[in-house]
Amino acid sequence: FNCSEAVNFALPDWLPFGRASIERYKDKKRSPVFCHERLVLILALKESKETGDEGHIQSEVLHVLEREMQERELIIKQTTAHKKVWCCDTAA
Repeated sequence: FNCSEAVNFALPDWLPFGRASIERYKDKKRSPVFCHERLVLILALKESKETGDEGHIQSEVLHVLEREMQERELIIKQTTAHKKVWCCDTAA
């Protein structure tokens, strides 16, 4: 027999563990089961509408933004480095 049970809720204390699991998936080059960033942003929007305050979600939103900015900077650096190599290769 196969018994499985799904839990479709989590307490706010779970968010850092969710972020850590996403990082582990990224390190192993695997796709995550869910989009942690989307979950965090939806929770922040919902909480701010209901209470007028982001509260405990704020730190997770900051992590999402920091990670996004770091990854964008990395892409820009990689693209710029690639363009420099490409320009030098065509000139040679």
